[in-house]
Amino acid sequence: MTLPTNTNAANGNGCGGGSGGNGSGSDDDSDMFGPPRCSPPIGYHHHRSRVPMISPKLRQREERKRILQLCAHKLERIKDSEANLRRSVCINNTYCRLTDELRREKQMRYLQNLPK
Repeated sequence: MTLPTNTNAANGNGCGGGSGGNGSGSDDDSDMFGPPRCSPPIGYHHHRSRVPMISPKLRQREERKRILQLCAHKLERIKDSEANLRRSVCINNTYCRLTDELRREKQMRYLQNLPK
C-alpha cells in the first residue's frame, strides 16, 4: 500500500487549492479518510495557547472533545453518505463510541459521589 502524494504542493497551490473535486473523486473514494493533509505554512501559529504540563485525564478529555467535534464536522461535510458509506460509517462509529464512553464516565462519577 502506498501513501498518496500531494501534487498541488509541487505546483505551488498549497493544500488543494480550489479544485472543487474536478475529477479527483475516485482518488478520494479509495481512501476512506479523504485526501492527505499538508503541513501549515512556515511561521503559522495556532491561536490557542498550549499548556505544556496537563494531567493525562485532562489531556484525554480535551482530545476526545476535539475528536467529537471533528467527527461532527466531517459528518456534516459528507454530501452523499451512501456514496461514501465506509467513511461515514467509520466516522459515525467513532462518534458513537466516544459519546458512549463519555456517558459511562459521567454515570460512574455520579455513582461515586452518591452518599453511602
